[in-house]
Amino acid sequence: MKKTTNKTNCPLCGKTVEMAGIIHCHDCLKKCFDIVADPKDWKAPICVMFEPSAWAKTSGIIADAIEFFTATKASCSMVETPYGYRVVVEADGYRNGPAGDF
Repeated sequence: MKKTTNKTNCPLCGKTVEMAGIIHCHDCLKKCFDIVADPKDWKAPICVMFEPSAWAKTSGIIADAIEFFTATKASCSMVETPYGYRVVVEADGYRNGPAGDF
């Protein structure tokens, strides 16, 4: 996650961001987190696949969103499927991370 201590504007929507260490606004982070989170259990581990071109366009903000909402880092790997190569994105999720429920 890119770090900053000054006010900045979200590069996606232009809203002012005043949270230290965050460059995207909460709304944009939430929209991206909702793409990868389990809609029935947002605290669950994350494991999703992306087409490489889609991941290349969104990897930064989705990785930032995962870290922001779960306090865990996402890992990525390339796998071959019957439909071509895909990027697998995994994270421990909030529940299994350092901020999670015990």
